[in-house]
Amino acid sequence: AFMKRFGPMMRRVIETGQPEVDVEVQSPVPGQPGETTYWRASYFPVPLPGGRRGLGIMGTDITARKRAEEALRESEQRFRSVSEHMYEGLQLYDAQGNVTYQNEASLRMHGFGPGDDRRIANADMPVEWEAWDEEGKTLPYVQWPVARVCRGETIRDQVLRVRRKDTGHEFWACCNGSPIYNDQGKLALGFITIHDITARKRTEEALHLSEEKFAKAFAANAAAMSIIRLSDTKYLDVNDTWLTLFGRTRDQVIGKTSPELDLWIDSAARDRAFAEVRDKGFIRDLECTLHRRDGETFHILNYSQVATLRGEKVILSSVLDITERKRAEEAVREAEERYRGLFESMDEGYCIIEMLFDRDNRPNDFRYLLVNPAFE
Repeated sequence: AFMKRFGPMMRRVIETGQPEVDVEVQSPVPGQPGETTYWRASYFPVPLPGGRRGLGIMGTDITARKRAEEALRESEQRFRSVSEHMYEGLQLYDAQGNVTYQNEASLRMHGFGPGDDRRIANADMPVEWEAWDEEGKTLPYVQWPVARVCRGETIRDQVLRVRRKDTGHEFWACCNGSPIYNDQGKLALGFITIHDITARKRTEEALHLSEEKFAKAFAANAAAMSIIRLSDTKYLDVNDTWLTLFGRTRDQVIGKTSPELDLWIDSAARDRAFAEVRDKGFIRDLECTLHRRDGETFHILNYSQVATLRGEKVILSSVLDITERKRAEEAVREAEERYRGLFESMDEGYCIIEMLFDRDNRPNDFRYLLVNPAFE
């Protein structure tokens, strides 16, 4: 099989005297069925006595590199499979703050279509977008999530209102993000997850309206919402989204307490949460692990506020399902760990670069994003 594939080329090198360089060769490993080794070889003519011409072969074993590339491809496929099915938006940035990837949820939140360019240059962001904090104050670019992550900050639950200047598309976002460093301690890339909390913010605004308007907003809200009496923690009302999320019927919930419904996996964490909302009057961004009636576990963010409804103190609770985000974050961490182990242990030098384009979208330069020790 080897001679059938490479024999004509070897003969051509001998006959023409012209070398063939960087030819990739693969061959089975003796005694190990299904295993393959990979080589990068160069074939060159060698003078022999009597005017004859022989063939010289020089090769490098690239099996480790090929396996690392395949592992990287598989890792990227798994990452994309998870990220593209996330409910939350996901954006990846290079060290200069340019968006190099964003998933479908992020595109949708920002008012883009599936076919739009997923890359956004750092310099274009403050030109094309504007943002405000929860108090309505204009948020300077240096305080945006991307700018903070690229400065090396880890951000948690930063809330801001975002608007596209060209279309007026606007939404509320809750952002979490972190920088990722290479072994030299330099920023390699950063990621930000984005939760569209527009529905939640609208709900908060609805609290200032009449009970009738509040009741309509409560029932139709896309977030899973509940009303719990503060004095005995019994559920007074839940919306349809809550029932769907927890796999319950209204008759199974109304008039029951949380312990009676057995929603929390950690009863001590449940008791601490109720104590905190009683003491402080609110809870924000509390991550919890709960289970549905059928026993399936899932992760949520809980936002709770003490309010007065019909003259009675109640806890208004809004629950967001973050199970997909948690899975995606874990997948990112696992993929990074697997990839880095292969990347750092390779004998061959390896690097990842980003192509740079001019205004006419023609490649004119590149920058190194990551290099392994062998490459240095």
